[in-house]
Amino acid sequence: MCQVNTDPMKSLSGHLDVVVPPDILNHPDHNLEEGVSTEGGSISLVCSATGLPEPKVQWRREAGKDIILRAESREKQALKSVEGEKLTLSNVHRTDMGGYNCIASNGVPPSVSKRFDVYVNFPPTIKAVNQLVGAPLEREVTLECFVEVYPKPLNGWYRNEGNIKLHNGMKYNISEVMINLYTWHLNLTIRELNKSDFGAYSCSSVNALGKSETRIRLQELRLPPKSTTTATPHLYTSTKPRRKQQLSYNKGLNEVVRAKETHFSMQQENDVIGSGSANSDNVGANVESGTVNRIINGAEGKLRIIKLLKYIL
Repeated sequence: MCQVNTDPMKSLSGHLDVVVPPDILNHPDHNLEEGVSTEGGSISLVCSATGLPEPKVQWRREAGKDIILRAESREKQALKSVEGEKLTLSNVHRTDMGGYNCIASNGVPPSVSKRFDVYVNFPPTIKAVNQLVGAPLEREVTLECFVEVYPKPLNGWYRNEGNIKLHNGMKYNISEVMINLYTWHLNLTIRELNKSDFGAYSCSSVNALGKSETRIRLQELRLPPKSTTTATPHLYTSTKPRRKQQLSYNKGLNEVVRAKETHFSMQQENDVIGSGSANSDNVGANVESGTVNRIINGAEGKLRIIKLLKYIL
């Protein structure tokens, strides 16, 4: 308060608030194993924060995954965030594994966060991609299986009821890929298959909590023989229709004239032999011959000749 001794006295009061950004405390007695449990157990995570005003604590899971809260009645809730300093996970499952972030904020920047890791231990379970695989001789084939297990297992491939362990080399190629914290993809590639390679194979995984294996049977796949003959391509041919030969106009006209003259000549001979009236017949023949010439030379005759040619052809 500021005061001035006058008559009357004057004073001015002010109010000061001290704020402190949030901070997450590290517990000296914090045990890293608190975030580890066997499948079906419980895990409790504690995150204490200080600051003025008092910070609010919120839990979120990494990669935007849901936090699964299970009850004894096996009912479960999937939540994006959980409020409070303590997060309890009951009846934990392998899918609960991963990172959980504790975020403390009180309106005074900056907000702070801390990561907690959750691990769930369980014995291995194996599933073969195909339990029966067929492949032809002199080829290569890949056998596959998936393993879910934590902590990290010892994986392997075996033959003859698990008595012979297979190793990388010219004949076999063995590989494994880690998909997530608890899932593995195992592969066995067999090269240059022969008769002795067919039979049973085992994919095995073992850790401190147990052992599991699955069998895959490899059998010969008989391919049809390759064809050595080549098919002759069929050629499609089409026969062009023969064009009907057409007589030229002049040639047809000459043949018609000769046919007419022959007809009249024969008629004259028959009349001379039959009746002896050669004179009268010759006159008739001359008349007919003249008529033919007129027909041929005239326009009307040309049309008749064309019709006659069409009839003959």
